[in-house]
Amino acid sequence: MQPTAPLAPGARVVIRDSEWIVRRVDRSRDGGRQFLGDGVSELVRGREAIFLSALDRVQILDPALQALRQPRRRVLIVDAVGLGRTLRAGILASELIARGRD
Repeated sequence: MQPTAPLAPGARVVIRDSEWIVRRVDRSRDGGRQFLGDGVSELVRGREAIFLSALDRVQILDPALQALRQPRRRVLIVDAVGLGRTLRAGILASELIARGRD
């Protein structure tokens, strides 16, 4: 099954009930994609694996939703100049306030 959002290095994904960080994405021979992932969750931490988009169901995790679920709200928003960091920080802060978490 293909992911609904673009898969890129640095993305956090859930595959086979474990969380991974995508390190590299390449085309596979079958026309799909293969990607190298580093394990994040407890059972796969410190391991790397290669996955095929044609075989594995990939759920891309939304970083904003991850930040809202964390017990400590420490978020670093980094990107190029003019891409809306201030707006994203404001949206995140207002959502935390609305949920009564800050």
